[in-house]
Parts: sequence; structure tokens; C-alpha cells
Amino acid sequence: MADPLVVLVHGAWGAPGLWEYLVAELDAAGIRSATADLPTMGSATATLADDADHVRAVAGDGPVVLVGHSYGGAVIAEAALGLDATHLVYLASVVLEEGESFFDWLVKRDAGGSPLDFRDDGTAMVTQWGNPDHYGAAVLDLFARNPPRPFAVGAAVTPLAGAPWRTVDSTLVVATEDTVIHPDTQRETGSRARRVVELDGDHLVQGTHPRRVARVVMDALGR
Repeated sequence: MADPLVVLVHGAWGAPGLWEYLVAELDAAGIRSATADLPTMGSATATLADDADHVRAVAGDGPVVLVGHSYGGAVIAEAALGLDATHLVYLASVVLEEGESFFDWLVKRDAGGSPLDFRDDGTAMVTQWGNPDHYGAAVLDLFARNPPRPFAVGAAVTPLAGAPWRTVDSTLVVATEDTVIHPDTQRETGSRARRVVELDGDHLVQGTHPRRVARVVMDALGR
């Protein structure tokens, strides 16, 4: 029997291309993957529900492992409510309870990240992808080829309709030097996950540690 499809969901201001190094590792291991391109990037009127619907469309009808980075963790939780999800992987994110929003946890502690530019149309932009001193040349090149996109911030304050981690196995990957979501904030939600893995580095752990994140995905697939 074929493994479940792995669906990769980027975070706020992100793009599918930020998964490039992880996709290469998954391809090398013969693991099928698909990347979402969330509607809330660039559309001020798009919502968390729109993002979840998009992920469901990418996932299709079969079993899936959902991998969400940052805000993408909220999206996979919302999307899982309508999917045959076998595992949820939260990367540098938070495991939300029903009724909580991503923003609720994001603001609990100051992580020292880049300031935001809030726009009149309901979107916001981040001025840069984190602290460039925390990333090597390969990730800086990835950032250069995938610049930030405007994000419909209303999606981040939308409460979740459910808590799929209660019925679906989940793994939280904590970025120990994260300057976007404080590592202790990530850890605080870790009791909700079946497994917690810590990786040294800043927010884009799939760029800095693609092989180790691929190992987490393989574990989620039961390999």
C-alpha cells in the first residue's frame, strides 16, 4: 500500500518554494508530496477557511500527512477536520485548541522578530525573513527567490473550529532559536502533541534542517 500523501503548508508571507530543500529530501526517499499555495497571501479578503479549503483540495480524498510551518500549523488543524489525516506535523508553530487563534499564542512572548507593516487593505508585510545572521547562504538564497508576500492578517486572529490533535497523532518541531514564535511558546503547546522534537535554529527549520525534518515526516509515515 502506498504511503499517505504529504501536504506541505507554508506560513504567513510564505510561498511553496520555501519547501524546496525538504521536497528534495522527500523525493530522494520516494515520498510523495504536494505543496499548498495559500489564498491569504496577496488577497486581503481571503480567510483561514479559504486556506483550509485550498489544503483540502490539494490533499484530495486519500489519507494524508499534513505538515504546517508557523501559521500553516493553524491551517492544517482547520483543514484536518475535513480530511483523512493520519498525522499532523507542526514546524516552528503552535498546537492550537478549539477556539484559539494563531495570534493568541504568537503574542504571548516577544521573540524579537522583524517588525510588521500593517496596510489599510487588511494585509500586512514582514520587512525581512528573520535575522539574516541566523541563516547560511543556502537559506538566504531560498529567501531571495521566495520574497515575502502580503498576508491577510484576519486569518491569524480567527479561532479554530476544532482540535484535531485530540484524535490524530501529531508532532511538534520546536525551533530553539526562533525569532518569530518564541521557542517557549512553542513548547507550551507541546503537551498537546504526541511527540516533540527540538531543532537548533531560527524559524525556517525546513530550510536549515531539511534532512532532519524529512526524518520527522518519515516517522509520521511509519517508515
